[in-house]
Amino acid sequence: KKMIKLLWAFMIMVALAIPLHAELTYEGAYNPNQNLQEYFDEAYPNYDKPIIYVFFNNDPCFQCPQTIELIDKGKRVIITTTTHMAGESELPFARGGDAVRVKELLDKERYVIAAEYEEDTGKYASLTDEKLEELRELCDVMLVEADGAKHHPVKVPEKWEPVIPRCADIVISVIGLDCLGQPISQSAYRMERTSEFLRKSLEAPITEEDIVKIATSICGLFKDVEERVYRVYLNKSDILREKEPAEHIVEELERKNTVAAYGSLLEE
Repeated sequence: KKMIKLLWAFMIMVALAIPLHAELTYEGAYNPNQNLQEYFDEAYPNYDKPIIYVFFNNDPCFQCPQTIELIDKGKRVIITTTTHMAGESELPFARGGDAVRVKELLDKERYVIAAEYEEDTGKYASLTDEKLEELRELCDVMLVEADGAKHHPVKVPEKWEPVIPRCADIVISVIGLDCLGQPISQSAYRMERTSEFLRKSLEAPITEEDIVKIATSICGLFKDVEERVYRVYLNKSDILREKEPAEHIVEELERKNTVAAYGSLLEE
């Protein structure tokens, strides 16, 4: 039960990637019923490697129903990070990404966390790009947490962020709509950086236009995406009194050629 609870948040954005799930609501212009694997197959029909999804501004990376759904459908799933991720001793874990151990756990559990482990912090830590390339041949899907926001709904990355691995195929950024109307000082992680980027005071409220700017700028969440597939997921739409703000943001993102959707991760 604890393991299932821990898996709930990892693929919040895979609302754009995996077929509809009972605990999730999806709304907006993009049809989430198209599996992202199908989308990728259409775009790259001769691509024969496992897809590597990269998430940032997300909650801890191994807690989502869509991860469970992937496993239930027989997918072999590797979960890892390029920075740090909260440790959990009860989950299948291959320290250092040992390929033999990874394969053993994939055969047995269908998923595994492959990462280094820091004893002093109790957190998972990054593997090398070379190790990720090696491990991708063992799985169907690799899920990578490339940056976090310390449970804040929004952030603007610093110069060293995000850490997107060379082998990544798809980058997914997540923004919590509960930041709307809230002061930057209360809603943004790295608030000074966000204030500087938006050219607003720390007490200025975050607007719909701000979210669009953060999501699409090469100095914001589009940073270092380059030629990879890019998606934006607007989370926590259930906290909005009306849907218009979320719809407006999705429409504005579409005008900037950015595919987005809004929805909520709901527990039963």
